[in-house]
Amino acid sequence: MKRKEYAVISVMIGILLFPALSGAVPAGVTEQSDLTTLSTALIEETGVLLVDFVDDASPETIAAVAREYGLVLRPNSIFSGAEKLMRAEVARSRLPGLVERLSHDPRVEIAEPEMIYAIPRGAKIPSNEGGEEPEGFPNDPLFKYQWHMTQIKVQEAWKRSKGEDVVVAVIDTGVAYENRENFHRVEDLEKTAFVPGYDFIHDTEHANDDNCHGTHVAGTIAQSTHNGKGVAGVAFKAKIMPIKVLTAQGFGTTADIAEGIRYAADHGAKVINMSLGGPYPSKIMADACKYAHQKGVTIVCAAGNSGSRKVGYPAAYPECIAVSA
Repeated sequence: MKRKEYAVISVMIGILLFPALSGAVPAGVTEQSDLTTLSTALIEETGVLLVDFVDDASPETIAAVAREYGLVLRPNSIFSGAEKLMRAEVARSRLPGLVERLSHDPRVEIAEPEMIYAIPRGAKIPSNEGGEEPEGFPNDPLFKYQWHMTQIKVQEAWKRSKGEDVVVAVIDTGVAYENRENFHRVEDLEKTAFVPGYDFIHDTEHANDDNCHGTHVAGTIAQSTHNGKGVAGVAFKAKIMPIKVLTAQGFGTTADIAEGIRYAADHGAKVINMSLGGPYPSKIMADACKYAHQKGVTIVCAAGNSGSRKVGYPAAYPECIAVSA
């Protein structure tokens, strides 16, 4: 399938997912209050420093930086070795000076405070009102209530593509895609195809959903269709790559989201969907989006629903398609 067709599918996905953007808040903040009251001096409000070293930095170099700056640097995940992305818990009072000094250190590409991105509190599933009974295909009983499918002319799009041979990475709270321990595969995802993903919250290959948001997103994209159950998916023959970067409460860190983006790009995703974000940019996340885009990945992000006229991040990066309605 050509890149143009990926983009068509991506835009359809994004149109349906625009409500899922909230604010970025400093690490440690647990309440999503009025984000406009947060100072832009986020480095005074967080206790985690992210350090992205130059690509050829050796373990000895990283250890030397840690000694010189009095830091205990740890990899963000098992994938951080190649990316040289480290994090350190530090006193909040030290952060402004550390960011300033490390940003001018030739051994460091980026130094910045870690921020938390999130899905919105009270994110709602589109209401099941309106729409007409389709003829024949699909036979999903609730398709008649999916008024948004008519708006995007999905049945016309299906004549061109149903998502065949496309892997869509859902970077979110995980997906209910398997029966394992206390997790169960959602019934209306029984025929949906999945490829291996990763859980950056718990550092495991099982990216299960403990929130439900990511499962809803995955279903919107590729819900099992024409199976006589539930609703239909937009690109129901696409394969889903579940990547968990958000907690059960819907929050995720800069580092986990950035590594999730890189993981998707390195493991065959053609489309990345991120229904998350916030008002503040991150150089580390921007570099991850650029990396994925350079590998031919189409990145679709929610533009925002905070009431601001400005597009949030990561949607505002030039490599991303920002979608709202």
